[in-house]
Amino acid sequence: MSNTKHTSRTNDKSCRGRPSIYSNELADQICLRIAAGDSVRKICSQSDMPNEETIYRWALNREEFSKKYRIAREIQQERHLDELLEIADQPMPLTAHGSIDSGAVQHARLRIDTRKWVMSRLAPKKYGNVIDMSCGISPENPLRDLLKRLTGTTLPIAQGLPIDTKDINSPSSKST
Repeated sequence: MSNTKHTSRTNDKSCRGRPSIYSNELADQICLRIAAGDSVRKICSQSDMPNEETIYRWALNREEFSKKYRIAREIQQERHLDELLEIADQPMPLTAHGSIDSGAVQHARLRIDTRKWVMSRLAPKKYGNVIDMSCGISPENPLRDLLKRLTGTTLPIAQGLPIDTKDINSPSSKST
């Protein structure tokens, strides 16, 4: 056995990072910056802020912070949507010859596409591409829709009406 002393992680200065002291004020400040468009990476680059891992751990383990964080991200998505419109509505600069600067157009397109991509990944149900895999059949009553497509009409069972075999075999139903 060695005679070296075992020190705890809290006393080992090489393992120390920024303090992870949670407070409602700090949580609000972080979430307000996220809602304003700052990335977690940018926020954590400041020495008075916790590191990224700590913020993500708070989002996973602290219900109050998780709610604030989720709302901040939703607001950030709306901000990105506003930015998309602003970028698209900005007039493009002209070159010395009076034509539109194609480099500026490409840069604007990249800014728009990047925001659209981020939005579609963070909120796919709201901003993602919708792929219609129904083939024209509604999920409420697929049999009715299939029969309508095949025959041009629907049958009473497909419309959700009960079939009464007496009606089918009765003389009055044949004359109608």
